[in-house]
Amino acid sequence: MLEFARSLVEEAGRRLLAAQSELDRSHIEFKGRRDMVTAADRAVEAFLAAEIQARCPEDAILAEESIRHAGESGRVWILDPLDGTTNFVHGHPMYCVSIAVAEGYGGLPEANDAALAPSASGFFRAEDDLRLQFAVVIAPALGETYWGSRGGGAYLNGSRLQVSGTDDLGRSLVATGFAYRRNELANPNLGNFCRLALRVQGIRRGGAASLDLCYVAAGRFDAFWEMYLKPWDVAAGILLIEEAGGRVTGFAEGRSAIEGVEVLASNGAVHEDVRRLLSGPDPQWAIDERAAR
Repeated sequence: MLEFARSLVEEAGRRLLAAQSELDRSHIEFKGRRDMVTAADRAVEAFLAAEIQARCPEDAILAEESIRHAGESGRVWILDPLDGTTNFVHGHPMYCVSIAVAEGYGGLPEANDAALAPSASGFFRAEDDLRLQFAVVIAPALGETYWGSRGGGAYLNGSRLQVSGTDDLGRSLVATGFAYRRNELANPNLGNFCRLALRVQGIRRGGAASLDLCYVAAGRFDAFWEMYLKPWDVAAGILLIEEAGGRVTGFAEGRSAIEGVEVLASNGAVHEDVRRLLSGPDPQWAIDERAAR
């Protein structure tokens, strides 16, 4: 299955490179004030979903743009056909395709499901026993393919990944991002950014959370945090970081990162130092997202 997923993202990457070379900005749609979607997003998502359904018809699919396939196997494919669409449109090379597969999925809950935590964006139930099994992320314009499996390690183009050994926050290079709807949010992450900027060596903002997480796994970043993401933004990166020896949590003790509402990823050594400086997401965001799903 891991080799199958790798073959899918490699073909998806080739399709994105070809689409970027022919991109017509006049044909780009906006899902919100800043949230763009291109024909390439939809075409790659349709390709991935069709291939997965043909090979694994009993599996569920949870994809960014529109595809929701209810499977019966308990396994779910979590897909982002193009993370970093703004970068893609502007010719910036930091964009990627992301696939993660998890076991223990009970199906997409109703938006008002009582089993959902108030902070959850509503893609998983509390009773789901989600266990990420493997992940693949390709950044085609950078020539990088990341992959990993539970218990099998994480790799970049064949080289084993290991998180950094930095244990001093003042010498840490960290990364973050900002929500498309940041003007509407009580906590747009600007306060977190300012607090961290005064304490760390540097902050980067790449614009593709899936790839930012891969950079933590590769030791390029010592930590990454963000809010208001979705499962397809974070699922692959969570597995890769854990397999590279790092740690991924929510901001508060016991909070999960898999929904994407709040994610803090690190090498482990600076995790608590970063966590203490973070204030959490606007809880209304999750409620609004569930209603709109």
